[in-house]
Amino acid sequence: MQITDETFELQGLLQLLESGTPLPPNFPALIVAKAESILALAREITLPTPEAQPTPEAQPAETPADPPAQPRIRLALNDRIRFTRELFAGDQDRLNEILAHISSISWPQAQDYLLSDLNWDPATPEIAEFIEILHNLHTHRR
Repeated sequence: MQITDETFELQGLLQLLESGTPLPPNFPALIVAKAESILALAREITLPTPEAQPTPEAQPAETPADPPAQPRIRLALNDRIRFTRELFAGDQDRLNEILAHISSISWPQAQDYLLSDLNWDPATPEIAEFIEILHNLHTHRR
């Protein structure tokens, strides 16, 4: 869910702010932009009204269970910022698309996608590190 990712990123920015680490001059604007993004996403949420919820007798007797959703791969905030800058020319949406796609396929398919479809050179240090992090996250997700 995009609002969860945005909230996770804002939390990371706030932790960085509290850490006392020297920050770039545009850091307050990053926090405001992230908060505004979360607010905009929250405004899009519509909750069902009580009348719209099905009553127990309106539900079928047996509902097939949906298969459990695969957890999304989530990068740490620093990795997300770094790889967005270094591998995706600042295009965070493209990074999110790739992470979502990789989350939905097996690791061999994901590796083939990264190296063949994206035509990435695994000898490039940034790409090698990105692939290693994704491999660890992909194989150890819960």
